[in-house]
Amino acid sequence: YVAKWSDPNTLTDSVIYDNGTNVGIGDTDPGAKLVVAQPQITSGGFSTPFIELKSTAQTNNTGLVAMSFSTSTADNYGYSIGALRGSAGGAGSFVISHHNNSVTGTESMRINSTGRVGIATTNPLHRLQIGNGSGSSSLQVSSGVESALYLSTPNSTAQSVIGFGNDQFATINTRGRILYQSSTTAASNYMQ
Repeated sequence: YVAKWSDPNTLTDSVIYDNGTNVGIGDTDPGAKLVVAQPQITSGGFSTPFIELKSTAQTNNTGLVAMSFSTSTADNYGYSIGALRGSAGGAGSFVISHHNNSVTGTESMRINSTGRVGIATTNPLHRLQIGNGSGSSSLQVSSGVESALYLSTPNSTAQSVIGFGNDQFATINTRGRILYQSSTTAASNYMQ
């Protein structure tokens, strides 16, 4: 155990254990560089968390409390996850960012305070939103090599594509008309 002073004259064991290679907090046999051990909590994550990352100051809209996961021995490569403070009152978002030689990184995913999930968008307007309306956005459900179902908006064409397997099944144009292609012919027809 790492010693601590329990009063000005008494040196006792702390809850920190160092075996020379690994450190345990609440664990005398740590099997990793850092192990934090305690019974599971049942009354909410903020009552007695295993680990708390706590800020000592706050900045509305840009304040971030985060952890990083390196994918390189060089700085600024990998991923970060964290809580991004919103406007006054503390409502914020949980964000995942990718860092490619960048301190700030590029946000990949966000869960905002209302439970909306955004992938490739920082402002999800729906329960699940993929893409931000510019460029190509898509949703793909796969089973094996081929897509079981895909929905996409390729190359900002302002039309949506629905497909099964590797084949395009239907296109919805900007006027809401559905163009479908028959599996038996190469002909395309508008649904009436």
